[in-house]
Amino acid sequence: MTGARLLGRSIFDYYFSLWHSSPTRTWLEVYGDAAQEGLMKCTFANTITNAMRTAALVTFVAVSSWIPASAATVSEVGKGCESNVVAPAEKNCDDNLPSIDIRLFDNPNQLEPLRLSLSSLSRQRRSWLSSHGFSLQSSSASPNTSSSRQSFSASTRQPEAPTPGEFNLTAYGGRGLIRASSPNTLPSGDLAAGFFVVNYDRNPGDVDFFDFPIQLALGLPARTSIFFSGSHTFRTNSVAQEPLGYPVPPLDLFVDTYQGNAQRPGPLFLYAQEAPYKTYFVPKVVIDPPGHGAFASSRGDFLVGGKVNFLSEGRNDSLGFGIRLYAEIPTETPEYNMTVTDSEWRKYAGVSGETDYGLDFLFAKELWITELLVNLGYKKVGDPDRGLRVQYVDSSQDSSEGFLVGDPIETKLNLHDHLIMSAGIDLPAFKVKDHQQWLIAEFTYTRYIGNGTTVERLVHPAEMRLGWQMAIPGYRNISVGVGWQLLFNDAGDGDNRTTFLQTPRGLGDINFSELVDPGLSEKVKSYFTDLGATFSYNSSKVFSTNNPDFDAWRNISTEPVRIIGQGGGNWIVYVTWRIASLW
Repeated sequence: MTGARLLGRSIFDYYFSLWHSSPTRTWLEVYGDAAQEGLMKCTFANTITNAMRTAALVTFVAVSSWIPASAATVSEVGKGCESNVVAPAEKNCDDNLPSIDIRLFDNPNQLEPLRLSLSSLSRQRRSWLSSHGFSLQSSSASPNTSSSRQSFSASTRQPEAPTPGEFNLTAYGGRGLIRASSPNTLPSGDLAAGFFVVNYDRNPGDVDFFDFPIQLALGLPARTSIFFSGSHTFRTNSVAQEPLGYPVPPLDLFVDTYQGNAQRPGPLFLYAQEAPYKTYFVPKVVIDPPGHGAFASSRGDFLVGGKVNFLSEGRNDSLGFGIRLYAEIPTETPEYNMTVTDSEWRKYAGVSGETDYGLDFLFAKELWITELLVNLGYKKVGDPDRGLRVQYVDSSQDSSEGFLVGDPIETKLNLHDHLIMSAGIDLPAFKVKDHQQWLIAEFTYTRYIGNGTTVERLVHPAEMRLGWQMAIPGYRNISVGVGWQLLFNDAGDGDNRTTFLQTPRGLGDINFSELVDPGLSEKVKSYFTDLGATFSYNSSKVFSTNNPDFDAWRNISTEPVRIIGQGGGNWIVYVTWRIASLW
């Protein structure tokens, strides 16, 4: 089937370019799908005029619209046909195959120079033909075809761009809308590129993310495609983290057993699942929510994957269905609580540094003037090695032999896997100088599932996107769009929260992390080092104790802190360039 599709498409594109050439006798050979059963050859001899254009169009549709035939039965209908339509060279064309009726007229301005009767002419094919100058209108079925087949009339007109769902690359892999993916793949041999500016927020901590992926996608035979993207910049902004009361992992936690075990009951961490190591230098960074916070930038992930289409309404299936597989490969090697200089932490976005894997089930259904895309996906998130290191101590002892109670207990972070549900539609809006404007609407809900390290709160993001898109005038193989995204979760904005790192008397514990208080950090570290304690590399450091002898060091406030979760609106920019057909 693939060879026939490609041959038909190349023939159509060739004759399309010769429409206004001088008349020349040309032979057009069409080879069908059934090569293994004996190649059937149908030959048309035409002059490159309106008749040749019609024959080329018929050839393209017959070969490339997924009909299960090697070639189509050809018959001459009507009068005034100036072309010499030759029946198949082999007279054994299967009568049960879909038929094509060619109707040509003396006057090229007549509204119905061509009528096609096919068992399947999908919305995608109709849009493709429309974009190459043909207007498709419903017509009564030919008496020679069954009533279940669809007939269309074609006439030349100004070309239009395909729908966004047929044209776009999504921000994270393959054909679709903005983030909702289509089960359909790029035509075999088609190469496309996309550039995106993606902004979104995650909680807790109201962390703002900026991603700038650049993507290449290629259509392959057997209704498959592959895609690859890389992000030259990945930026995170801490707007409402609380690294004093909720230390940033990895954490060295020293728990005093004197005057009662000081193990605290509540969660220790407050981080977004997408950036567990995001931090900043507390003494010098002024947080002014919702926008002014602690920015850090690094390189983003590489994403590589593929898509396979199994069902399509263009092939008379009741709906479209495909699957997408992908891997997100990090380029940032995590560093933790960097303290070499005040600006060192700005070079790290705070991601886990582990590879994630995803599987998406993709569905599509044509409804009225649009197509509904529905995705259901699962992402297996890689767990980083660094997390929590607990060392029990007895502060009543003044020697290393009695001070350390057992060996340190280390537990790595367990990030939640993602269950992702998306839906999207595109709608024609209006035209500006014959350029169709499109509206796009999407909804995505991400559910964090499975066992995971406990955080202050787990906020499952629900997002809506509204987009506008058009083709660039004069460059119909390039489309541009802009979207606005709304995060529905406010993550408790306006409520109060209090750290769990406090004594039964209501006094805060001691956070002696270098990025929180460098001076206090040196004093407390010296105390622990003298008693034989060790620390892990570039960790946050907390001493939980009920011993009043250490009250002078206590710096964690137990006053309620207002939750900030205001980063609900974001802008998205996306560009798709359908570069070329490589074969």
